Amino acid sequence: MIEIEIRLRGDKEFLNLITLSLKPDYKDILFERTDDTLLVKFSADEITKARAMFNTITRLVQSITDIYTLAKEENLFR
Repeated sequence: MIEIEIRLRGDKEFLNLITLSLKPDYKDILFERTDDTLLVKFSADEITKARAMFNTITRLVQSITDIYTLAKEENLFR
């Protein structure tokens, strides 16, 4: 069994956005929050599956980051 942890740091709005975006679709992933850190944990039985899941999660987080940054720059959060 391969276990992977991804630690993300950011402000509360950003981490909430990531959690709310990913949690409904990825029920087998554990999300643990502290004030400025989000820990994303998952496991897989093969390296290929673990790598695929890691790549998927990091791409989604990057997309969410881009959207969040753009929204913040354009003052879309109220």
